[in-house]
Amino acid sequence: MILFLTVAFLAAVAAGPHLLGYETEAVLSGSMVPTFSPGDAVLVTSEPASAVRVGQIISYHIPIGDHHVETHRIVKIISAGAHPVVVTKGDANSAADPWQAKLIAPRIWHVRTVLPHVGTIVHVMRGRLLHLLTTLVAPMTIVALLLVRIWAPRREAVPSGAT
Repeated sequence: MILFLTVAFLAAVAAGPHLLGYETEAVLSGSMVPTFSPGDAVLVTSEPASAVRVGQIISYHIPIGDHHVETHRIVKIISAGAHPVVVTKGDANSAADPWQAKLIAPRIWHVRTVLPHVGTIVHVMRGRLLHLLTTLVAPMTIVALLLVRIWAPRREAVPSGAT
């Protein structure tokens, strides 16, 4: 059963986005509590930017600073159309975000569902420690084991029937 669940999880993570058109995003901040929390993941799907509406939760690049991806709720649409201008707000925040975001891409990412605690797994899998383990420690361990096997003294086989 565990093997089946593991294979199903890996298929959903690896093949699902290509076949079904969704992405998963790990939640890093608490700005959307109680809707979702740090350690959760959100499943997002693409839709035309012209289809945005008030109340919808979207993931987009903020228009200031480092332009990181933010996942907040639309609280106001300043202008509609192919490239709408929206105001967003985190559910846990007392005020709207201090910018108006023009959604310049033809498609936006709309939050469809929350996957509790899955973001922690995604964050660990993308982390430096796992990267270090898989790119340095695991190959070095395999090489060391192979060298030991090559250089270890061989035991002479005892002929059958000998005592």
